[in-house]
Amino acid sequence: MKDDLAQSTLGRLLSATSANEVETVLDSLRLSSSDWSPYGGREKNWDAAANQQSSAVGAFTELVTNSIDAILCRKAYEFGLTDLIGDHAPRSMQEAVSLFYGVREGSLSSLEPRQLSELALKSILVGIRRKRAKSKVPTITIVDFGEGQLPEAFPDTFLSLSETNKEGIGFVQGKFNMGSTGSIRFCTESDITKGHYKLIASKRFDSDR
Repeated sequence: MKDDLAQSTLGRLLSATSANEVETVLDSLRLSSSDWSPYGGREKNWDAAANQQSSAVGAFTELVTNSIDAILCRKAYEFGLTDLIGDHAPRSMQEAVSLFYGVREGSLSSLEPRQLSELALKSILVGIRRKRAKSKVPTITIVDFGEGQLPEAFPDTFLSLSETNKEGIGFVQGKFNMGSTGSIRFCTESDITKGHYKLIASKRFDSDR
């Protein structure tokens, strides 16, 4: 897909507020079966992907947790740590927050409200849009300022299942590489035969800046 088409398609998908609108965008691309791959590279993946969270709130929390992990990994790289499981890497989230942000004992409760707000705005943004004013099915967008991923890394990161991406990293929470799929079953009101749509867009941070 050419860059200009990819950019316009992304914009249309970001603007979509229903499964029907997403399908309209996808239909316009005239995709074939060869353009699709099963999540995690597994044809039979729904047993794992659909059994991570029993509630939409839990699924949302898991996405935020993954965002926090990505932010801490980015901070580690910016701090000069190239080996996230090495002897010099933090062994807990509290240790990481203390080291990367200078927070006493890694406890955010020690910060003033203003400091917490400033830190939050530099970490995660959450947007909620509704097709109708009182709709009970909003479109939720989570944006984090984490490490990000290159396009070629997607199959091994965002779109993988049961891999060891974070294994051994002591300061992150997501360990089993399945939790983020828990949100898929809550994406759109469609049943599995019609599809659930979750859009992931990412840009790898520039470690040289």
